[in-house]
Amino acid sequence: APVHSFTFSVAIFLIILAIFSHFIDCQDARRRFEYKYSFKGPHLTLKNGEVPFWTVAKDAIPSEEQIRITPSLRSKRGTAWSKNVYEHENWEVEISFRVTGRGRMGADGLAFWFTKDVGTDGEVYGSNDKWNGLGVFFDSYDNDNKQNNPVVLSVVNDGTMEFDHDGDGHSQELGHCQRDFRNKPYPIKTKIEYYMNTLTVWYNSGLTSEHDYELCMRIPNVILPQKGYFGISGATGSLADDHDVLSFLTYTLITPTEAKSEPVVDGIPDIEKEKYSKEFDEYQQKLQKQKEEYRQAHPEKAKVDEREEDYEELPDREMRQVFEGQGKLMMLMRDLSRKMDEVIGRQERTLSVLNAVNIGQTPDSPPPAAAPVGHGEPAVKRAEIDTLLSQQKDSVNIIREVRSLMNDIDSKTSSIQRHQQTGTGPSSPTTTGYQLESAINGINDKVASMQDELRASTKQSKLTGCPPLPEYPECLSSTYFIVIISLQSALFIGYVLYRNSKENSAKKFF
Repeated sequence: APVHSFTFSVAIFLIILAIFSHFIDCQDARRRFEYKYSFKGPHLTLKNGEVPFWTVAKDAIPSEEQIRITPSLRSKRGTAWSKNVYEHENWEVEISFRVTGRGRMGADGLAFWFTKDVGTDGEVYGSNDKWNGLGVFFDSYDNDNKQNNPVVLSVVNDGTMEFDHDGDGHSQELGHCQRDFRNKPYPIKTKIEYYMNTLTVWYNSGLTSEHDYELCMRIPNVILPQKGYFGISGATGSLADDHDVLSFLTYTLITPTEAKSEPVVDGIPDIEKEKYSKEFDEYQQKLQKQKEEYRQAHPEKAKVDEREEDYEELPDREMRQVFEGQGKLMMLMRDLSRKMDEVIGRQERTLSVLNAVNIGQTPDSPPPAAAPVGHGEPAVKRAEIDTLLSQQKDSVNIIREVRSLMNDIDSKTSSIQRHQQTGTGPSSPTTTGYQLESAINGINDKVASMQDELRASTKQSKLTGCPPLPEYPECLSSTYFIVIISLQSALFIGYVLYRNSKENSAKKFF
């Protein structure tokens, strides 16, 4: 009994030591992602429904998030194979999938392939029999009635052996682990690793979202083809499940010896850098060739597709934006000048009427009796008219100052534009835009002060009546005067709003 116990302890120790040494070796290996042998959602498919670098056939349905290898219908088969041959000796594949069905039992199962040739339609989980390479099967149907399904098993074939369907392949397997992978709350994850002629399969139960793998099988001394294709297939029988593959991620495992032999420049080995540069040059040549063929086949559309002249450099675009902004400012200032002329004309006409009223009330002439207006309101006093006249004169002076400032801005803008067109003088878009913006702000201040003066004049000019004029049949009533002032104020406010809207639309050019 002690001898058997010692032998058993030694065996357990050797197994643990082998697993630990393999784990250390894999940790030393460097992983490199291979996008041409992988797929993953979202945006898994192209616009035409194809999966990049993969061929999806039979009843498989690719979508944005996953590839449904087989739908939950009876007697369906689906496959997905990589288009490019894989040429490295050591690799690792991480697969995330779901197997769901309504029944207590499902069929038939899902298969992972690494074979020398691309698989075809067949009876082994949707792919052909007598394959040359590795097959890892997720079998969900118990054909031999031994109550040992669902199960994960691996089988290596040299191209001459027929798969044992009746025995679920257990007589031909390298190893297996019994795991239930149907109808789990989270996707099942498995990691299949082939490193230094050792096959290792890790399994995640799908009960949690964590990536906590457990060892399913580890088989040493496994000889696989040096070059091959990766594939996924699935099949249903009298029972049916949905077999959905969410991701298929392939990594090349580079041994420490290979890593030392590859010189690395800027984080990329020279071999890989040369390979990618060659691929890029080939794609460029292919693109140019397709362009030439398209131009020869469609000469009428060749000129339309040539849009090089539509693109402009950054300095040219900035100068164009500056000139367009200056043009809009010039138009805005011309409108401002025209509006100011109209306002000054109306102010002068109003001032002439008030001067006529003032001349009619000289100290030598007796003041005429005030004609009551409305409900017996008192007549206009001399002091109120004098105050109104002074305020009107101040408003006219302010308007004239704004007009002179506007003319000054117009002349400066014209000078700046001439300098930019001739290539002399300041040409900074930021400086020019700042000067124009400062000038516009000055106009805003002047117009605001003038508007305040006019509003004050309107408040103080709420007169109830006016003395009769001998030369006019009717007097200038307070209602008529207030209407004139209100129209002028509305005109000023409308202009300010119009000017602000134009200014906001032109700001994007600076």
